[in-house]
Amino acid sequence: MQATPSAEINAFLTRRTRQGIAAVPAAPLASRVLALLWAHGNAQVAIERLITSASVALANNKETIRKKVSQRSYRFVPKWVDGMVADRVISGVSQTLDEMREPDHPWRVELKAEIERLIDRLATDPDYLARGEELKQQMLDNPAVIRQIDAMWHAIEARLNSAATSAAIADAIETALISVATRVRDDAEMRDRINRWLRVAALRAVASRRQEIAAFIRKVVENWDTETLIMRIELQVGRDLQFIRINGTVVGGLVGLLIFSVSRWL
Repeated sequence: MQATPSAEINAFLTRRTRQGIAAVPAAPLASRVLALLWAHGNAQVAIERLITSASVALANNKETIRKKVSQRSYRFVPKWVDGMVADRVISGVSQTLDEMREPDHPWRVELKAEIERLIDRLATDPDYLARGEELKQQMLDNPAVIRQIDAMWHAIEARLNSAATSAAIADAIETALISVATRVRDDAEMRDRINRWLRVAALRAVASRRQEIAAFIRKVVENWDTETLIMRIELQVGRDLQFIRINGTVVGGLVGLLIFSVSRWL
């Protein structure tokens, strides 16, 4: 038997995924991602790879560039002149690409400043914020995106329903629970923090609803008949009620015996 119903769960998860994406502001998220990539040097690595790819492409397509230059040149210009012009263009572009590998190259400095401005504008500029939301909504309304989200949940469902994956998930959950339980058992400070958190959470949950709780309890108690009320009291009091009864009997007997003895003596 499958672990999850297919159609209903997938439709629900697809809706929730789209709602979750819609709730996240697009432009600030893009700003944070771009800032993170730039700070960790990933963007610099991408620029280096782009320069390398451009250099390789330029070297591999020299003949194509010469042909393009020759085709666009005037008919009366000799071919060797076209070739010389093409070689100068190729050499100049190649030299520029090599110079751009230096971190202090003016183009690299300008690119860095432009990216930093873009990061700031994505986070604060109202126009960028509005444009980000517009692009995000267009993406979410695209049927292809909806199909991809639905396909993703179908794939996850298929993996969850496989025996190997189910066993792996069960083992991972068991290992995690054992690890957490061991940590809580051996760490007194953690137990104290958990207890304090639970007390605060319970207090916040109850304190704001104490009138409703009191009204509910009062309504329930008012609906009890005498027999039910006595039974509830006996269940709550328990042994103490038996001691009260025994003490009352003994004290009453002693008082009666004392009164009888005094009356006989008089």
